[in-house]
Amino acid sequence: MWKSIQSSGYSRSQTRSAPTPEPPAPPPVPVKPVIEPAHIANGAIPAAQSVLGKGLKFKGTITGTDTLYVDGILDGTISIPTQRVTIGQNGHVQGNMTTSMNPCITASEIVVMGKVTGNIVASDRVEIRAEGLVMGDVVTHRISIADGAFFRGEVDFRKPEAMREAVGARAAEGQEASRTLKEAPAKPEDAIAEGLVLAQQAEEEPDTFASEEGGV
Repeated sequence: MWKSIQSSGYSRSQTRSAPTPEPPAPPPVPVKPVIEPAHIANGAIPAAQSVLGKGLKFKGTITGTDTLYVDGILDGTISIPTQRVTIGQNGHVQGNMTTSMNPCITASEIVVMGKVTGNIVASDRVEIRAEGLVMGDVVTHRISIADGAFFRGEVDFRKPEAMREAVGARAAEGQEASRTLKEAPAKPEDAIAEGLVLAQQAEEEPDTFASEEGGV
């Protein structure tokens, strides 16, 4: 009897199942580093920024108080005197190169990584990076041109105080030029027609014109 109980207990202990092992922990997911856009300098993200994206085309004048990033095509002018304007690698700003009275870009800071065809004015500094191209005159306080960048034009270095005066003078010159064009005769035919009218009056009133000539 004793042997039967001992044998039965031994068999029961041998048939116990082993504990289920815990599944291995999943491998950690790699975290991709956040690459800041090239137009963000020194890790400083602007509080407010407007963007003309790649593939967009705009013709006209852009004004405002926010920083501007241009990665599209602009045929016209940009006037943001107190903020930074960045021309991306796909951006192209085309302005009027015939006169410096109307620069295509007026800003506090101008960074060029794309193409700018026209004169630019920056009260603080201009930076032309290695992939940038500028064809036009530059008026600024400081300028940085990287190796490999393309620049064709003249540089006029001025202090910030003189920059503000220059911007005001350019605006006044532009208004004066516009006023002169409005006052000029529209067509040469107008002057010819005026001469014919005077000749006809001389034939109709010879005494009047003769007295005027005699008094001269």
